[in-house]
Amino acid sequence: MLRFWRMVSSIVVILCVLGLASCTMWGEKKSHTWKSATSGEHLARLFWQEVKAKNWKEVEGRMTATVVGMNSRGSLTREQMMEHLKQMDIADFQIGEVRTEPAGVDLVVTYTLTVRGTVGGKALPESIRMMSVWQELNNGWVLIAHSAVPVAA
Repeated sequence: MLRFWRMVSSIVVILCVLGLASCTMWGEKKSHTWKSATSGEHLARLFWQEVKAKNWKEVEGRMTATVVGMNSRGSLTREQMMEHLKQMDIADFQIGEVRTEPAGVDLVVTYTLTVRGTVGGKALPESIRMMSVWQELNNGWVLIAHSAVPVAA
């Protein structure tokens, strides 16, 4: 009888170990793509992932020709925004305090970008408050306005 219980307990232990070594209960977390993005947070995260990866063709394709940018230096055209973004070297970023407000076919997204990196060789501000206006067109979401303000120390 003792031998039977030892065998049963050994089988239970083996099954537990195999269960823990296999895939998790919830599965792999899905990463969003431009086609599957459904929220303002997804759009912001995808945009900054593209900037970090220096996928300039994709970044430029996600801006309308008439996009308006705003930073501490003033108003920016699409070309000026691209020039500024291309000077960035982002090591890591996080997005927080996200708020998304629908406005007709547009999404107004505000968030705080916490970033480690440089722009033009100078350190980026650690935290930047962002506001982006996204519009859904036939070919997906595009940026129509963007504002960036460093968080005051």
